[in-house]
Amino acid sequence: MKVNWKQLVIKNKWLALAMIAMLPLSISCTHKTQSRSPPLVLPFEVKAGSKIETELHIEEHKEYIFSLKFQYKSDDPEDRVRVQKLVGEDGRHKGDNPGILTPIRFKIHAVDATGEKPILDQEIPVLRLRSWGDGHFTKHIAYVVLKPGNYRVSVESLKDAPELVGTPIAFSIGFYPKSTRTK
Repeated sequence: MKVNWKQLVIKNKWLALAMIAMLPLSISCTHKTQSRSPPLVLPFEVKAGSKIETELHIEEHKEYIFSLKFQYKSDDPEDRVRVQKLVGEDGRHKGDNPGILTPIRFKIHAVDATGEKPILDQEIPVLRLRSWGDGHFTKHIAYVVLKPGNYRVSVESLKDAPELVGTPIAFSIGFYPKSTRTK
């Protein structure tokens, strides 16, 4: 039997491409990333059950900021207004609009050779606008002082927010550049 290598390669190429195209369908809504140091920004979907988990390597003992960033087109004033309405106001005034509710479960575990130790496990029903910058509005989740070491961090969306479809959202881990080490 004579093998036509050209046809075999072409058929396998299309099979490989089809398998790659199907891969996202076989992966659950949980996204995991490798260990990294802050600052980092990871795409996040506000959909019930959607979860992102990352390994975090901390080098400096200081306060870290965990938040959701709601992005808009910085060159489009109408898109900025649209996203600002969805995000809501900061809650400092009675009757402020909280925007679209984005309840989450937020967890941090310290990871070492002996296993994992829970640091924080919190369900947060309402996140409010806390800051903004060029191209995004930010709802802060928590400020947490972390010592040098390795951590597993996860955030899970507890409710669908169809109003946010089409609005890029990211889970952000950072710190203030002028923050000092904690003793």
